[in-house]
Amino acid sequence: MKKVHIIAVCGAGAGSSAILMVNIRKALNLLGVEGNVDMAPLYLISAFSPDIICCAKTFASRIEEQLGSKKIPIVTITNFGSIEEIASKLKKVLTDMGYLK
Repeated sequence: MKKVHIIAVCGAGAGSSAILMVNIRKALNLLGVEGNVDMAPLYLISAFSPDIICCAKTFASRIEEQLGSKKIPIVTITNFGSIEEIASKLKKVLTDMGYLK
């Protein structure tokens, strides 16, 4: 099966996105899904073509604007330290995309 590519996004692409990236990897492992997870600052997101973008709710509308016509699911995470929240929110999107059954 194809690996899912997820980008963890925050304002500067260094602090909170690093925490989110590590915990997305843990959530994918928990779900049994192989994937590549990277991090990026908000201002560079349009340079990427991931399968899924994860970020705080405050960045979602700005990411949508930058993506323009690209239809990439945006998963908003409230607690970057909660592997349970990340796994739960990713599970639905991954199922819809065919990465999970």
